[in-house]
This record gives sequence, structure tokens and C-alpha cells, in this order.
Amino acid sequence: MTRNTHSKILTLFLTLLAGTLLSSCVPQKVLNFALKRDAEKDLRRYEGDLGRFRMWSGQWCESLKDTFMLSPNNQARLHALYRPASRPTRNTVFILHGYGCNAATLLSRARFFSDEMGFNVFLPDFYAHGRSEGKMRQMGWLDRLDMLQWMQMANNIFSLDGQDTQMLVTGESMGGATTMMVSGEVEKQGLTFVKCFVEDCGYTNVYDQFKSVSKGRFKWILNWADRRCKRKYGWSFKEASSVRQVEQCHLPMLFIHGGADTYVPTSMVHEVYEVKDNDRDLWIPEGVGHAQTFDRRNREYRQRVKEFVSKYIH
Repeated sequence: MTRNTHSKILTLFLTLLAGTLLSSCVPQKVLNFALKRDAEKDLRRYEGDLGRFRMWSGQWCESLKDTFMLSPNNQARLHALYRPASRPTRNTVFILHGYGCNAATLLSRARFFSDEMGFNVFLPDFYAHGRSEGKMRQMGWLDRLDMLQWMQMANNIFSLDGQDTQMLVTGESMGGATTMMVSGEVEKQGLTFVKCFVEDCGYTNVYDQFKSVSKGRFKWILNWADRRCKRKYGWSFKEASSVRQVEQCHLPMLFIHGGADTYVPTSMVHEVYEVKDNDRDLWIPEGVGHAQTFDRRNREYRQRVKEFVSKYIH
């Protein structure tokens, strides 16, 4: 073997080795960056969010209760907060938080439903969020299956005189996407107590959301990470689709999306709205960024949500 031939073979071997290492390490680093949680940070945020809310709603918080269940996906211990309405009622709201947030983050939203609409409230921590166990976030896709179990538990807690609840499911950002993802499951699972949905600034699918956040760069790395996520964690970015799930939903849905949202682009809401077959409504508040509608358009948010929900839950 000549020195030149040996050099070519060595170069080819090193190139293949580098490619193998890259195809293994780079996608996992991307997944770790996007999905891996910092459990201590999550717990500190949960305690901080709950503590800040208690400062101005201490008495309301006294009626908050904790509950736990094991995930049907992986047997992780999951946490949720709930609070009965001041008067016995079957009307219940199931509230889903965003990426990196927790059940306590949306307690101000919960208080609106409790105080102004007289609803029971139920707020789960997603897998790998808040006080729930888990290492890698699931962006709502596998979480939708956990939510079906949580919704059944909420129905059992708040059913009245042997009658099921009348449940609204609502969420913001990742919680909005999960609201849409679970909307395609409730009828198939026979959860007839769910009456309507309100989704706020959810994404069309996880792949498009990650592509948007990365400004469309490094698509080849995103594709690698997508395939690795499927192999290692059992789901892919592309299959985690709000659009396909909304296509299967025949229950009423209100879509809310800030007109100036650049994190989850406003264009995404039109994609999911267009595939909804009936009983749909759309509100795009102008000049509002991502997950800001409740705070920046609070009066109109409350009015629009009450008007929409009151048509289906009395």
C-alpha cells in the first residue's frame, strides 16, 4: 500500500468517524438545549410564582389544593393545583401553562375564571415542569395524553350530585398548543364533559416552532434532532401537530393570538383556524406580543372569553 493510498484511507476513516460523532452528539446537544429541564430552577420558579401571587391573593390561595398522579406514559409523578369555586358548581376550567412555566404562573388567570365566572379551577404542571417529575420537556405532544387523565381526575373532583362537570380547556403558548393537541383526543376518548376550548398563541407544530425560533437556520441539524427525538424519546417534532389535531376536533374553539407576536408568529393561528370545521372564533389583538393578551388587553380578554364560553357552558 502506497503512502498516498494509506493517507486517503485514513482521511476517509476520520471523515466517517467525525460524521458519526457529529450525527450522534450534535442532535443530542440540540435536544438538551431545547428540551432538558433544570429541576432546581423549575422548583424555584414555581415557589416564586406562587409566593408572588400569595402576596396579593393570600385569602384566595388558602383554598388551593395539591394533587398528584402517575403519568400513563412513563409513571413519572405529576403535580397539579386545584380550587373549588366559592359556590358548588359543575362549571370547571382546566388551565395549561407555557414552556418553562408552571401551574402557579397562571393563577391570576385562574382567579378571573373563579371570581368572575364562578368556575372551579384545575391547573396541572406539565411533565418536566414545576413540581412534576421528568427530565426532558415534551412540548405538549405526549403531555396531551397526561392531560386526558388529569381532565378525568378534575371531572371526578368537581362532579356534582352524580353529574359530570361542564369543562372549558384553555392554555397559553405551549399550553395553547397542548389545548389544540388534546382537542383532537377528547371526543375519541369519550370525555363528553369537555364543552369548549380557548387557545392563546399556540404553535402549529413543534418542528415549525423550532424552525421559527432558529430563524430557519441549521435546518439539517433540526432534522437530525427530530429523528433522534423520535428514536430516543418516542415522538418527533413533525408529528407533534396542532393542525392535525384541530382537524379532528368538532367542539367549539376560540383562537387568540397577538398581532405582533414574533416568537410564535401570528401567521400560525390562521393555519389552525382554517382547518377548524365549525363553531370557531378568532381574535387577533393588534400590537400585542407573545402571551401578552391577558395582561395588555385584560378587559377585552375577559369580555370576549366570557361571551364565547357562556354560549356552551351555563
